[in-house]
Amino acid sequence: MKEKEKKKSITEIVSSIVENTKCFISQEKIVFAEIEQQGKLIIVPIDGEVFKNYLLYKIFMEEQKINTEVINHIILLIKAKAQYDGETIITANRIGVKKGIFYYDLAKEENRYIRISSKGYKIVQESPVVFNKKSITSTQVLPKENENYSLWELKKYFNIASNEDFTLLLVHIISCFIPNTSHHILIFLGNQGSAKTTACRFIKQIVDPSTIDISAMPRGKEDLILQISSSYMTIFDNISRLKEEYNDIFCQLVTGGNFIKRKLYTDSDIVAYSLQCCLILNGINYLTNQPDLLDRSIVIPLKKYHLVTEKQNRNFLHNLKKNCHTFYIVSFKRFHKQRRYIKMFRLKIFHVWQTL
Repeated sequence: MKEKEKKKSITEIVSSIVENTKCFISQEKIVFAEIEQQGKLIIVPIDGEVFKNYLLYKIFMEEQKINTEVINHIILLIKAKAQYDGETIITANRIGVKKGIFYYDLAKEENRYIRISSKGYKIVQESPVVFNKKSITSTQVLPKENENYSLWELKKYFNIASNEDFTLLLVHIISCFIPNTSHHILIFLGNQGSAKTTACRFIKQIVDPSTIDISAMPRGKEDLILQISSSYMTIFDNISRLKEEYNDIFCQLVTGGNFIKRKLYTDSDIVAYSLQCCLILNGINYLTNQPDLLDRSIVIPLKKYHLVTEKQNRNFLHNLKKNCHTFYIVSFKRFHKQRRYIKMFRLKIFHVWQTL
């Protein structure tokens, strides 16, 4: 009779998992681990649900029982390992760039990305850019190139009176596909019934679809920073007036700023957020009179819509989703032709792009 294979002790299981887990630390001091999922290697934050479920499964397969306390110990050990031996990586949210080539995360389970260069685009399953996927990130539709597509076809989805304002909007949306650079704050103004919220939703679907497309302005500074850090594009809806401290934060978000807070359950440790995002606001009246913020904003007035039913609104959104894949590919291609202008300061870039 064969001797039964000796069962591993919990210490041996923990030691094996920690030793064999490849870990990284991001520019924001967030620890990531490389794990295998459905036969493919993916990089996930160790404090996230995906990694905890991975550990739960690994331990259960070894011990045949659930041990959540051990999971917490493993996470602490991997954090220590990353701090002293882990490789430092730069993470991106939705869109990243490496050696002049752009990668757009489709946020699909099978890890698919759009690789965009001056020669065109290609769907790939691997990216040199590590994406920090958030729980609220939604999948994007697959691109379908249409050489005859004009960006002006998008005008029917927006209730904008003048062609000049719509041109400015187009340039702004295209600029949102450029990561790691300044993005102006887009502000829609209009009376009730001018489809301000709908316009914001349309842009969100094109650039950065999410389970939370728009939200109310948070009351506290920490909640504001947390909400902005969770998406590539953030939209705050129906604002009457901006707090003075929010004016300063939004000015920093345009050019990139660092924000710190005390780490939970500690007295001396801090959590640092390095933020630079695409931001859209809307309201009935002017939201601020601060010159610094207005200098970093694009204000577009919307005219009042005639009566639109909920069904018509859903049809608009459905048609937009069908065409947005073409729009973002055209946007990327338009950008690559004129990428030498991205270092120009503030509104000068818009003046150049409108003449193209």
